[in-house]
Amino acid sequence: RLTQQEADPIGGITAAPIVTVGAVLAFATAVVLTWAHWSEVSSPLAALLAVVLVGAGGATAAVSALPGRAPFTAERLWLVVTLAVGAAITEYVSTVGANRYLYDDFGPIVIGMLILSVAPFCTWLSLLLAGVLSAAVLSILVAGASDYTAAQAPIGALIVVSIAPVIAMSAAAAGYSYAIVAETLAWQREANRAALQRDAELRAGIARSVQQSRVSVLGREVLPFLAGVMTADRISVADADRARELAEALRRALRAGIESTWLDDLAANVRASRG
Repeated sequence: RLTQQEADPIGGITAAPIVTVGAVLAFATAVVLTWAHWSEVSSPLAALLAVVLVGAGGATAAVSALPGRAPFTAERLWLVVTLAVGAAITEYVSTVGANRYLYDDFGPIVIGMLILSVAPFCTWLSLLLAGVLSAAVLSILVAGASDYTAAQAPIGALIVVSIAPVIAMSAAAAGYSYAIVAETLAWQREANRAALQRDAELRAGIARSVQQSRVSVLGREVLPFLAGVMTADRISVADADRARELAEALRRALRAGIESTWLDDLAANVRASRG
C-alpha cells in the first residue's frame, strides 16, 4: 500500500525529473506517429485534439510529481490515465474507417509510457489496475477498427498485439514500485535493527563504566578505610571527615553514570581511539 515517494521521500524528489522526461517522450511519440500515418487521418481536428490530450496528460503528470505538490495521490494517476485514454479514443475517431495499420497508432505506447513514468509515485496495485483498464478500452477500439485493417488476422491476435505495450509497461511499472518499496522497507528495518543494537551496546558500555567507577572507588579507598575503622578502638573527627569525602566520591561516580549520554560515551571512545 506504499509508494516509493512515501517509503523514501528523498527518492521521490529525485524521481520527479523522470516524469518530465516521460511526458516529453510521450508527446514526441504522439506527434511523430500522427505525422507518420497522416494519410490515414480522416479528421485533422480530432488528430490534433488527440495530440493536445497527450500533452495535457504529460503536463498533468509532470506538475503533479513536483516536490512542492507532494504527495502524488491516486486521483492524479487516474486523471493522467484518463487523458491518455481520451487521446487514444480521439486518435481512433480521427482515423475511423481509414486506419489500415494498427501498429502506427500511438495510443497504447503513450498510455504505457505515462503509466511507467509515474511508477515512483503510485502503488503497484494501482499501476497494474490502470494498465488493465486501459487495455480493456484499447481492446474495444481495436475491435471496432478491425474491419478496416489490411492485416488478415483474427481479432484476438490484433487485440493482443495492440495492447501489448500497455500491459508490458504497466507490468514493468508495477514491478518497479513493488520491488523498490520492498527494498526500501528492508533497508529501513536493517538500519533500525543496527541502531537498536548500537544503542544497547552503548547503554551496556555506560553501565560497565558506572560499575567500574564504583568498584574502583570501593576497592581503592572505601574498603581499606572500612577495614581500618572496624579494627580501631575509637572513631576520630578525621575519620568522620574521611568518611564524608568517600561518600561524596561515590555520589559523584553515581551522578556521572546517571548523567552520561550516548554522545558522551561516543566522544570518549573517539578521544581514546583517535586522540
